[in-house]
Amino acid sequence: MGDRVVVDQVMNVSLSGMMLLSQYPLEPGQSVKLTLRAFDRRRVELCADVVWAHPSKELPGIEAGVRLSAQPHETYLALEQLLIDLLATPRGRRAAVRFTVTLGAWWRSSADSSQMTPIELTDLSLTGAMVSGEHVPQYGARGLLALDLGDGLNAVAAAVVWRDIHRTPFAAGLMFDRGEQASAFVARVVRALLFVPRAGAGAV
Repeated sequence: MGDRVVVDQVMNVSLSGMMLLSQYPLEPGQSVKLTLRAFDRRRVELCADVVWAHPSKELPGIEAGVRLSAQPHETYLALEQLLIDLLATPRGRRAAVRFTVTLGAWWRSSADSSQMTPIELTDLSLTGAMVSGEHVPQYGARGLLALDLGDGLNAVAAAVVWRDIHRTPFAAGLMFDRGEQASAFVARVVRALLFVPRAGAGAV
């Protein structure tokens, strides 16, 4: 396998890989072994292929998109737990780290539980999410964010804490109700989508 790269920061995660920041020079087509380190010094070793790379415009280092290779089951479990823990870690003004996730979803308003409005989930944390679409819920609305993860609908109660109609498409921020339901919902998303290899996954 190729060179070993210590990742300085995971910028976001998608279905097929991740975007990272590294001080190590990277080139498209390069095979690398990545070392992800948690705050408690746990490490996860991964094999990946570099899809694209360029100098960061905002931070020192190289930003790169990598596609994860097939990993042992134990590695997927360790990576899953590491990122779930990372989601619970405060970052700057935010209550928790957020991951980029592009996924079809539905919103069911508490005011009209019979209607399911299609939206797109665009990022996710343990405390909330951002959604987008032509029909994002109104500011102040309460309801359920629902996803089909392959085992039926999974839902979490949430409130709309901001709405921006100047974006294209429109966007809204959701705050999940506190409790085990939100934690279990996010863990299912991580487990079902981020670390289960899928045929035909697109480029990072």
